Amino acid sequence: MSARDKFSRALDSLFRCLGKDAVYIDDLLNEKDITVIPRLPEKFYELGDNHIHIEDPQFQIRVSEVERPVFADLIVRDGITYKINAEPVIDIHKLFWTCECIRADP
Repeated sequence: MSARDKFSRALDSLFRCLGKDAVYIDDLLNEKDITVIPRLPEKFYELGDNHIHIEDPQFQIRVSEVERPVFADLIVRDGITYKINAEPVIDIHKLFWTCECIRADP
């Protein structure tokens, strides 16, 4: 078994345990049921004497479910629509994408 196969099996286990159901909507409005791992990484910015704390939602998506996510595609999770607002980044083993998103709902 190759190292890539081992990573793939470990990732599948991770998605089974931590994954949440979602719907991926591409630019042609085609919908696809997927599993995502939601994250809220924290970013801290300094503005003068003030500190700003921001949590930007991110979703990790398996390449086996979405071959190539694109800027401005949508992810719907728990009735909330998120828009991919940055170029998705693939991991070094090419097994999953990390997509930075913003909430698209008002």
